[in-house]
Amino acid sequence: MKSTVLNTLGLAAFLAASGAAQAQNTVAGTISLYGRIYSDTCDVVINGQPGNSTSVPMGNYPVSAFNNTTGTTVGGNGVNGQIELSLANCPPGQKVFLQLNAKEVTDYPEAIELDNANASDTAKNVGIHLYEGDSSTPMVLGRRRDYTIPQGSSGSYELYFTAKYVSTKSNVEAGKADATVNYTLTYQ
Repeated sequence: MKSTVLNTLGLAAFLAASGAAQAQNTVAGTISLYGRIYSDTCDVVINGQPGNSTSVPMGNYPVSAFNNTTGTTVGGNGVNGQIELSLANCPPGQKVFLQLNAKEVTDYPEAIELDNANASDTAKNVGIHLYEGDSSTPMVLGRRRDYTIPQGSSGSYELYFTAKYVSTKSNVEAGKADATVNYTLTYQ
């Protein structure tokens, strides 16, 4: 019995020494976890104004600027008709879909109808075209445009548009020339 106890104690001492030897060969380290929790949407700034809505000056033009010709565009110079849509605090790589919607002038595609078109104090035979960037082709309203926030960016993206008046018939009549465009941003 004495020998069994000594053997058991010897085995326990051997195992303890083996464990101590193995402990000397271990490596300890740190795992750092990082990431970002972000909003499902980007912050929207239009012409330097935070928020989802703004007003854009179009300017004042004489009827004669349309040259009694259908399809003549007027405006879009200086600050008039300039729209800078800034998306900020977006996650890099985020896909953003933009859709612009407005009531179109009957029989004149892509021309935005003026607000209160039938009112006596509203200009007649004129609408508004929207252009993206430096394009000379009016944007198709209601069509979704796709953008991707660049990887490695600060999460910001700038979109530039220009609005110009367009004569929808040759006999433009004077009056208020305001219009409304609705936009939808969808994120994926």
